[in-house]
Amino acid sequence: MSTKPVALFDMDGVFTHGDTMFELLRSQLLRSPLKIVRALPFLLKSAFGDRPTKTKANGRLMEIAVADLTQSQYTALVESTARRLAASNKFVQPDAVAEVKKHQANGKVLIITGSERQMARAYLTNLGLTDVDIESSELTFSDSGAKLTAHLIGPAKVKRLKELAIPFESLPFYTDSRADLPVARLTAHTTLVNPNAKTRDAYEREIPNLTVVRWEAK
Repeated sequence: MSTKPVALFDMDGVFTHGDTMFELLRSQLLRSPLKIVRALPFLLKSAFGDRPTKTKANGRLMEIAVADLTQSQYTALVESTARRLAASNKFVQPDAVAEVKKHQANGKVLIITGSERQMARAYLTNLGLTDVDIESSELTFSDSGAKLTAHLIGPAKVKRLKELAIPFESLPFYTDSRADLPVARLTAHTTLVNPNAKTRDAYEREIPNLTVVRWEAK
């Protein structure tokens, strides 16, 4: 990354009321009873497992949901899903967009997200955020199906930031998720967006430089 960012943002739950990949995957699973059968064990693990189990299960759900798609079919699905979500006032959090633009007055903003790269880029582009850097999960397509080759959740975000030599210890960070505590522990200040009670308690116990905000759909 040639230009170091001035702020870090998670995406889902910060720019959204909901989850972009969940919306895409749900639409695919509902089209196929066979996919639902294959996905059921991982849906249960995602709902009831501990955090590492949830992370692995969510990765498998991504692969199962798009297993029968080619790269071009997946791209078309991403683009249509991103347009639909970005057009929904109930889904979009415009306060996040405004916050990014404030930081862009001072330099680059980095979105670091567990969402897949094309999905993240398409959604943010539809919000008018074309000039942001993105680090994300990655799906690779081949004749044997889709493979999740990177899943940027929790500690994996810290690892990626260190690999990129980003001085994140001096940067502000925006998130909604307990999964991002490993990043929040190391950043200069955390803004916690619309947390539930358990997430707020976890951050208040561990993160001294913390601001909690309530951003509403417009």
